[in-house]
Amino acid sequence: MEPPYVFSKTVDHLMAVFSRIKDANGTVKADLLHEPSEVQVLGGLGDASISVLYQFMLRLKSSQDALRTVLELIDGTIESLQERTLPLQKRVTSLPDELLRRILEVGYEDYDDGDCCKFALRVSGVSRHFRRVALDSPRIWRRLDNKMSADILTLLISRSKNAGLHINFTSGHYR
Repeated sequence: MEPPYVFSKTVDHLMAVFSRIKDANGTVKADLLHEPSEVQVLGGLGDASISVLYQFMLRLKSSQDALRTVLELIDGTIESLQERTLPLQKRVTSLPDELLRRILEVGYEDYDDGDCCKFALRVSGVSRHFRRVALDSPRIWRRLDNKMSADILTLLISRSKNAGLHINFTSGHYR
């Protein structure tokens, strides 16, 4: 089976549409589908505009076909990834809280990329189960340093409870 094909003019049109959406800060409106030169012609319905409307319709149909093709590829990839991760998700979600807590604590101690709170924030966003266990695991919130904002420091101190803080001071960063 031959892979799907998308015309380069269609890609150019879609890139222009997405660029206009980006310029509009993510706001999606129907008038962003038009090329700027078409807006004036589309306002009236003279003989010249029928040709413009027809060309516009052909471009939209081509864009629709291209987006469907991409969407089908994305759907297939998502489905494949879900099938591959579902058994792992079931195993992880069935972990007892105490075992997961210990895994998070060991992972936290081994994690070192210079930003102490990244690990805790990332694992607490994995799932509801991870969040609940992470929030009940004071040891993964206890590393502080003087480069952190006051808000992050307050958050980490409150979540570390009585775990014993580890404070790192780096020269040149005084607050």
